[in-house]
Amino acid sequence: MSPEALSFINFVAGLLCIAIVLRGILSWFDPFERSQPQQYLAKVTDPVLAPFRQIVPAVGGLDFSW
Repeated sequence: MSPEALSFINFVAGLLCIAIVLRGILSWFDPFERSQPQQYLAKVTDPVLAPFRQIVPAVGGLDFSW
């Protein structure tokens, strides 16, 4: 694989990590994801987080997989 392709994959993975952390932080302020940015972050990060939600169950109503 070329260095440019690896660099692009690394960039996209970094953006995805930032989106997941940002979604978690925003969920402290609006846990029902009513705002437009939160809904967008949910659409982007849900495909990545869905498998983890099946492995890590919610404990006492808290979702540790975000």
